[in-house]
Order: sequence, then structure tokens, then C-alpha cells
Amino acid sequence: MAPLLKPSFHIFHHHHTRWLVTGLLPLPQTLILLLPRLNHSVSSPIPTFRLHSTVSAAQTQHLDNAGTGSVSSLSSVQQPEYSYQQRIDVNPPKGTRDFPPEDMRLRNWLFNHFKEVSNLYGFEEVDFPILESEALYIRKGGEEIRDQLYCFEDRGKRRVALRPELTPSLARLVIQKGKSVPLPLKWFAVQQCWRYERPTKGRRREHYQWNMDIIGVPDVTAEAELITSIITFFKRVGITASDVGFKISSRKVLQEVLRRYSVPDHLFSRVCIIIDKLEKIPIDEMKKELRSCELSEEIVEELLQILSVKSLAKLEEKLGTVGALDDLKRLFSHVENCGYSEWIQFDASIVRG
Repeated sequence: MAPLLKPSFHIFHHHHTRWLVTGLLPLPQTLILLLPRLNHSVSSPIPTFRLHSTVSAAQTQHLDNAGTGSVSSLSSVQQPEYSYQQRIDVNPPKGTRDFPPEDMRLRNWLFNHFKEVSNLYGFEEVDFPILESEALYIRKGGEEIRDQLYCFEDRGKRRVALRPELTPSLARLVIQKGKSVPLPLKWFAVQQCWRYERPTKGRRREHYQWNMDIIGVPDVTAEAELITSIITFFKRVGITASDVGFKISSRKVLQEVLRRYSVPDHLFSRVCIIIDKLEKIPIDEMKKELRSCELSEEIVEELLQILSVKSLAKLEEKLGTVGALDDLKRLFSHVENCGYSEWIQFDASIVRG
């Protein structure tokens, strides 16, 4: 019994061009694919070929017996039609980059240090989808963050975005897992993120982010562990306290100030988002945005004065003894006991939105 598929390899010569016919020929009817053996330079557009005809079983048998022949003898096969495609830009998209071997060696060296330090401190690695719901980021960063997102509507009419950071995805996953995951959690990730911003020196539209997160530890020992782990990384790669440092504050300080002026708690997150832009927008514009949160001129001025404080002692003079200050004192004490006091300093203006 003849096989259903029969391998066939034929070479034809036509108009000084050598053609190779290869493939599995189903019987009794087949479609022959003709591939020109042509040489093209890198800069030349690549021709494409379209063939429409089939060859009868008798013609196929003739080819099998002959081994070679002329394309012109296959009257049902049309000549290939050439269509030249547009030249492709060989540069990566704006704001992105390639990693040739010499760069990959450096990247792998750096990422290996990220992972080794994370493992040293008992963190487990996780990953998240590069595509998330757009609302996940707008909830955290406000409507204006949409201008910084690679966002679009998918075919299911859902608004999605390439992740600009990892923390919202982390929060989503923890909520999704719920009580099935025992606390405390110590997770880390080293993943690629995207932000649709104007590329500048040292700042591209795609970047890699190293996240270390501790969830379920109620006191400042978690923050102290994170700070000491990052310092451990810096020391491993040759970075010293004279090169970088940590500016530390607490959202609880801001919350305490707002409560003293009877500002409703539901405005707290909105105020944090505005203050997070302290170094990005003019001070007059910031005052205007704060007043739009139902803050009086007096509260705005007092708040800005507190945000300018650079030492815990001066902050205590303004606020007195409050729980937020006690937490900060314990945090500084933990880090200093590890021998890292020169790496840290207090700055009340550090308020992440």
C-alpha cells in the first residue's frame, strides 16, 4: 500500500535560477513549494513568493521518476510573483535597548547579586504578568499616571497596561491568595517594567526593578531588615555610604498632622499623592492642589513647614511625643545597631503616594 505522505526532493533549473522543491507530497494531489536559492545583502529587501497551483498525481509521479526537470514543463505552476516589503528599522523601539553578550554578562552579574542578597535574607522569588488592568495603577497613582503608561484597549474591550512597577501586582496577588498564604510573607522579584515617558540620559521607557517586600510584620523591624539588606547589596558591589544614602520618613507623621487639623481621613491618600510630587511641580501649584483637598491656607503652610524638617529632634519639637515618632526612633535604632548609621537620615518630605 502506498504511503499517505511521501517525501520528495527535486531540483529544477529555469532562467538561470536554481529552485529547490522540498517537502512531503500527499498523494494523489500536492502543492509544490518553490524556494529560490538567491543571495541577498543585509540591506536588500527580501522578496516574497506566492504560488497558487497544484500538481496532479501523474505529474508528481513524473517528477519522482525523473528526479530533475524543467519548471516550464509544469504548465499548471505559475511564475512566482515578487513583492518587496518595506525596509525594517534595525534599531530597537525608542526608549528600549538590546543586551548583546557583553551587556548581558554585566546584567547577569548585577541580577545575581540581587537574587543572592534576597535569598540571604530569606526572601522567596515571585513573578507577575507584564500586562495588568489599567485601573490597578490609576488607583495608586491617580488619573494623571495614564500619560505615563503603555496602555490600550484589548479585543475584549478591557483597558490594560504594561506594568510600570511591581508593587500593585504584588498587592493584587496577596489579596487574591488571601488566607491561603501564611504570614509573614517575604517575597522578591527582579522583572522588567515599562513607562511611557520621554527618554532622558539614564532613564528609558523600559527598565528592570528589584522588589523586596515583607507583609504581615506589624512593627518597624521589617523596614529595618529591608534597609540592612539593601546596604548589604551595596557593600557587595562596592558602593559606600559616601556614594548613596537613605532618606527616611513615615506616612504616620503626615497623618498625625492632618488629624490635628481635623482633616477627614478619606482625604489622606489624596494628600499623599500630591505631596509625592513635591520635587516635580512648583510650590505654588502644590499649594493649589492641597487647597483643592479642602485644606485651609493655614493647614497648607503648617504642613509644608513640617515637610521641610530634616531631623527627628526638630520634628519632636513641633509635634511633641507621638506614636509615629516612636516608630521612627526604633527604626533608626535598629539600623544604627547594625553599624549602618552613616547610611540613613531623616527627611519629612519623603511621602510616597
